[in-house]
Amino acid sequence: MIYLYSSLDYPTAYSQRSDFVRKYQSFAFHYIATVAVVSFMILYVNGNDFLVARRHTIINFDGSTSPYDRYSPLQSEITTLISLMATVTRLAGGLWCGNILWRCILYCMEQGGISLGGVKRLIESHPPSFHHIGYKRNTALVFIFLIISFSIDFFSSVLTGSVTWEPTFTYVQGKTTMTGISQSSGAMSLYNYRKWEGTRIEVASLATAMGNMAWGSSNQSDHSAEPAMVMKRVMPKAQSLPVGSILYNVTLPYFVVDNFEWIQDPNSYLTSEQYNLLTNYKNAGTHNRDYNPYTVGSGIVGLIPDKKWGPLSGDVTPDPQVVSETRILSYKFIRLPDHSSCEPMLPPNVPPNLGIITFQLSVSTDCFLLAKLTYRAGQAECKNCKMASPAVFQTDVSHLTLLPDSLAAEALAITSFISSQMAISGYAVPVLSGGIQNMAIESLSRAYQASMMWPSHPPRPS
Repeated sequence: MIYLYSSLDYPTAYSQRSDFVRKYQSFAFHYIATVAVVSFMILYVNGNDFLVARRHTIINFDGSTSPYDRYSPLQSEITTLISLMATVTRLAGGLWCGNILWRCILYCMEQGGISLGGVKRLIESHPPSFHHIGYKRNTALVFIFLIISFSIDFFSSVLTGSVTWEPTFTYVQGKTTMTGISQSSGAMSLYNYRKWEGTRIEVASLATAMGNMAWGSSNQSDHSAEPAMVMKRVMPKAQSLPVGSILYNVTLPYFVVDNFEWIQDPNSYLTSEQYNLLTNYKNAGTHNRDYNPYTVGSGIVGLIPDKKWGPLSGDVTPDPQVVSETRILSYKFIRLPDHSSCEPMLPPNVPPNLGIITFQLSVSTDCFLLAKLTYRAGQAECKNCKMASPAVFQTDVSHLTLLPDSLAAEALAITSFISSQMAISGYAVPVLSGGIQNMAIESLSRAYQASMMWPSHPPRPS
């Protein structure tokens, strides 16, 4: 006898695999879409930079423009793509939850039954009542799947709303090389600077302008009187570059104070020659009086020289050197409009019983404090140096290494005078919130850096 078996009674391996695929294909679709969305958000969108609008050109240091050949999607394109992926994921989730709801209906039919009204409400994604389902314990399971199915409708808006855009910038390789940057070197001629007063005036004016530009246009954090923490350089050739641009290598001035000690008895500490150098601004006929920082009433700090205020001697610069020395720092804390006592006007945060040098002018009185200052000065290389404000490059001194420079001693010789010139406008003078010690150090640091900047824009021979 021959028996014929129906394929419905005895399914083949192929039909079993087909049933398995049909059973889980919506789940697999939803799972793959979810993984794709999460991977896209974490690996590509998070922390990446996207443009607000198409940028077709970049600005070079000389003001010329070059094509912007780097492609980056717009923020609107990313948001649209996320919404599209969320919609596909929501569709996959809806198919999966639809299958689950039907399985819930069949499960309820096997476990105590479900009314036609309950089936209709489930199909419409409405929660069934207790009387629709035979076993009440199955109602909780049905409610859970309804909540999952219902929450999928909010997936797209929640996903796109979770993306927060923050302003940022990205770096693009420049198309031209910056050239013509002046650099100090040994045996550089200083003949015109020594011989002609007009050249020296131009140097002082340039240095003062550079200093005012470097600190007068900076943010408030630079005025906190933290002593000599930031080194800066003004580079006029880079004025066309946008703020935040980076140059691979920039030579910056370097000035750091190793020790600061107030002098308790300044009147007995100074020699007669040093006292005369400090106070020679009283007599108009004194040699080199014009470089005394206290010639102008707004002068605050000065490094008392060995022989005279102002430029050194010699027609050429020496070999590059690091200046490391200890000098007497003078700090004029007030000018009284009469000949009254200086002691009541002592600033706060100074050691007790600190001696004062009182110097009386015709109708006023200048009050000085003295300190021993040990410092090192020279230059440093700033790698990947960032432009903090227009044409001003800066970095923290802790990121720099002191290097010798042939103009360090010459810059220190006019530092006191440049400090007084910067104080005239008050545009780049540090505030007193950090105490007079920090203010004195920061004032000297800024003046030295300004004095080192003038080779960036060397004066013309007179």
